Amino acid sequence: LKISGKKSFLAGSILLGGILGPLFLMLGLKIANASSVSIWLNMELAATAMLGILFFKDYLDLYALFGVVLTLCAGILISVEEANSGMLSGFFILLACISWGFDNHFTAMIDNVSPKTITFVKGVFGGLTNISLFLVFSHGHIQSNYILFALLLGILSYGISIVLYVIAAQNLGATRSQIL
Repeated sequence: LKISGKKSFLAGSILLGGILGPLFLMLGLKIANASSVSIWLNMELAATAMLGILFFKDYLDLYALFGVVLTLCAGILISVEEANSGMLSGFFILLACISWGFDNHFTAMIDNVSPKTITFVKGVFGGLTNISLFLVFSHGHIQSNYILFALLLGILSYGISIVLYVIAAQNLGATRSQIL
């Protein structure tokens, strides 16, 4: 099966950003407390920047690079405070952030597809996959009234923010958009 151009970027974006990133995040949240995880999620900036430099020909000036390094150091310091469970959770969050870092770059390279369409496609495939995984591992225990609230919350908060990020990433590049 050969996938070329923007289709491969979209497929990579769906797999890494819509499926694996959230899955790693949930594994990390299961082990550590949410306040630590919320700080570790700043690693997405470091992951996006490092991947940009290593694989996507991005350039960061000394100040931007210094900010990325400080972000990385802060995440490591927080992990140490949580002991062994923090290290394992931090590892899962790092995997999530690397997944989202690739997703950010892939999304920025998709051209001639509207940000709304990209967000919708990622949301549908990622959402259906993650809901299916949840139903399998929770043995189908979900209250149906929560599904509507979750969809509404996702559209109004996360969906709109992703559309705005895609617009920025397509115009500025993934690393600069992430830093901003």
